[in-house]
Amino acid sequence: MESGALIAIIVISIIVIVLVILLVMWLIAKSKGKIEIVLDNYNYSPGDTISGKINLTIKKPVQSKGLSIRLIGERIQTNRVNIGNQKSSTNSQMVFDFKQPVEGAKEYQPGPVVSYDFKIKIPNDVITKLDGVLGAVVKTAQFLSGTNTSVKWYLLSDLDIPGIDISKKIRINIA
Repeated sequence: MESGALIAIIVISIIVIVLVILLVMWLIAKSKGKIEIVLDNYNYSPGDTISGKINLTIKKPVQSKGLSIRLIGERIQTNRVNIGNQKSSTNSQMVFDFKQPVEGAKEYQPGPVVSYDFKIKIPNDVITKLDGVLGAVVKTAQFLSGTNTSVKWYLLSDLDIPGIDISKKIRINIA
């Protein structure tokens, strides 16, 4: 057997193993319950308050350290390496992370959906802090060099339990 074929078999085997592990983790999380984040609006501005509900469904009793909601900003930077071949690389960096407890540590029991209200105030200066004073100059230089940078915003609700947490992440817009 050629070494190239052997390497291909090893790479495919590793990919299959990783996919099976991810599938098992997903099934374990789903067997414990699920979280749904419900919002009236998905578009916000700095200074706005995000109001919503976390709908929690538990399928079997779980001891938890608590239920939380997080507002996360993730900067995504895409660099065009070679314009002729359209190759690019992407990097991400968490630039904002605010965690707010919704419910404390307790044992959550199976049953009907339980709803928890939450409110998170978006800081007035959240966009200007991320761009900085030279934001427009930096953005122009990035555009000319083939670099594209954006910040994606998410809400993440998490029930912190031993093993695999029950969580839900949704995308929102802040501009």
